[in-house]
Amino acid sequence: MNMMELIMDQLSNKETLQQLGQSVKTKPSKVKKAATLGISTLMEALNRNSNTPEGAEALTKALEQHQDDDVSDIQGYLKRVDTEDGAKIIEHVLGSKSKTVQTKLAKKSGMSADQIGKLLIQFAPLILGLLGNKKKEDNLDATGVSNLTSGLSSILGGGGSGGSLLNLASSFLDDSSGSSSSGLGGILGSLGSLFKKK
Repeated sequence: MNMMELIMDQLSNKETLQQLGQSVKTKPSKVKKAATLGISTLMEALNRNSNTPEGAEALTKALEQHQDDDVSDIQGYLKRVDTEDGAKIIEHVLGSKSKTVQTKLAKKSGMSADQIGKLLIQFAPLILGLLGNKKKEDNLDATGVSNLTSGLSSILGGGGSGGSLLNLASSFLDDSSGSSSSGLGGILGSLGSLFKKK
């Protein structure tokens, strides 16, 4: 089971969906859709950021801060997730497009942008924890981390239809003209130190 399948499988758990639903005061069915779209969007954003040597190096440093996170029990992890850390991750991964992305995700999932924002700051540390664990397990350098995010992006695009998760994630990250958001460059340079745990 690959990382994306692991996350989606765990987030399909009834108790996990109820827990997340209670945290943002909405139905588990809406949380499931928002989780699928939101996590896919964050994965693609990380992939775009790691497509340059500088971005890959910055992400690698950030993952080193999360490589010892215990993400073996995703439901338990989400109960104790550091939302302050999550907010910082969202800010630097999505940059100036954060609000726009939340609004687009909200419209697609039938939730409010505020609810989406609260879910994303729970998902972001989880994603970095899973990626960090994988980095440590496989002893990945910056090139390996870049290849890892590219591979996950390819999985998102594996739906074989115009409605693939990758296409949807890209539509959330791009502006109306279809060009990539310049705000996604926020991960460069200072990301590693900003994500450093206290």
